[in-house]
Amino acid sequence: MGQTLPRHQRTTQNRIDAPTLKCGSPSTRGDESVFFQEWLAGGCRKNQLPISAVCNSRCIFCSNNQNPFPIARGLFRDVEDIKHQLSLMGPYQGDIYMSESLPGRIAEGEAFLHPEFFEILKLVRRKYVGNTLCFATNGTLLDEVFVRELSRFRPIRIRLSMHTTRPDLWARIFGRSSRDAEKALGASLLIRKYRMDLEGAMVVLPRICGWDDIETTYETLVTQGAKSMILWRPGYSRLMHHETIRAIECPVEEFLEFSDRMRKVHRVPVAYYPSMHGAPDVDVSRIVSVTLRGNSRNGFGPYRRVLWLTSEAAHDLIAGELHKRAATGGNIHLVAPVRNRTYGGNIIVGGLLMADDFIAAGREVLDVYPDTELVLVPKIPFDRHERDLAGKPAYRIAEELGRPVWVVTPDGSFNPLLEGYFDRNRPVTISMDGMDCVRRSGGGEEAGAQHEPHPCGYSEEAPRHAGAAAMPQEEAIPSGERGSRCR
Repeated sequence: MGQTLPRHQRTTQNRIDAPTLKCGSPSTRGDESVFFQEWLAGGCRKNQLPISAVCNSRCIFCSNNQNPFPIARGLFRDVEDIKHQLSLMGPYQGDIYMSESLPGRIAEGEAFLHPEFFEILKLVRRKYVGNTLCFATNGTLLDEVFVRELSRFRPIRIRLSMHTTRPDLWARIFGRSSRDAEKALGASLLIRKYRMDLEGAMVVLPRICGWDDIETTYETLVTQGAKSMILWRPGYSRLMHHETIRAIECPVEEFLEFSDRMRKVHRVPVAYYPSMHGAPDVDVSRIVSVTLRGNSRNGFGPYRRVLWLTSEAAHDLIAGELHKRAATGGNIHLVAPVRNRTYGGNIIVGGLLMADDFIAAGREVLDVYPDTELVLVPKIPFDRHERDLAGKPAYRIAEELGRPVWVVTPDGSFNPLLEGYFDRNRPVTISMDGMDCVRRSGGGEEAGAQHEPHPCGYSEEAPRHAGAAAMPQEEAIPSGERGSRCR
């Protein structure tokens, strides 16, 4: 311990962005740090304990320089603030992520850079003795002395970012030296030597590395012990320089083809983003069932025309699911992709959409379909307080569109925002505490049963047998209009 800590502290004094650094977190409300406020906004996740917004690299694809609004950067979390969060975290058996911060208003930094890193690990292990602690790193701090000391706190899982096996290309991608590259490229072997779990992470950069090198890198990580892999298609916003865009651009079809091939060739789990295959990440049938009643404008009958505003990545999946459920009767469902006007670039995922993006897309569709009675938006862009990353509340969508808007969660729960929801057959009530889950009675369940997935949303059971409720008619936006208005 005595040898490791001094070396670790010297490393933090030589990082690239040292002039902006400070230990401790700027307060946003009283004595609560930005880390603590983000934890509250994210729903007090038990699996998240970020400690650093400091990075020692300047990756060519880094998103921290592309945000259209400021994020917290260049600071370490104060130990007292970490203690505060730990004191509020209940019993928990799962993994704890110490390099990630959601919803996303804090830069994800190198946890290993924190000058009190090992003291923090002692605090965490005091409360969570056997949980796997998870870290993401570029590998530049992982020499043998550090890794040996880190291994004392196992179980540990390290997500190692390695986008190429060539030192010259590694140095270009990370904005570091070839000497740093040699150290980082040897990190996976040290992780295996000291019996910690390895997860490989790659941003796929075919114009820099070429597909052969990308595949070699993937195989190297798997061969050296990666138990799982993550692949990202490089994303960029409208703020990225055109020359950099040309260097990192990766056609989505090529990315998905490579990801699918790696999944078939190698026997390790792989997650890739954006993923545009498989089932949609929302219980479509459950949401459809609750749109068939509760409309106060027609005697609590169905919402006759419903508009789903989805991310571009999820659009085809949700439209396809609705199409499979289409039938005569019931109501009509429109599905429109929301273009990210805030970020621009090639950003197509839901988590980076803003309230203003939904408003703009909704207005264009309502110009064509003014008889729309209900608008659905996904939960993922909004935090526990229903605010987007820039702080704008979701209820503004309803005000601007002049329609009821529901924020829909993956399990089929929903928050009706400024509207009530009425079902004569299955009464719904709300707890006096606005942050409590909605309680409902009837329908074969005990009165007052709470539903955890949505802290202040409504929940309903989907029909459990064929014919229990009329299924919707699915109506796609005409192709010409989809291209010009909604994508």
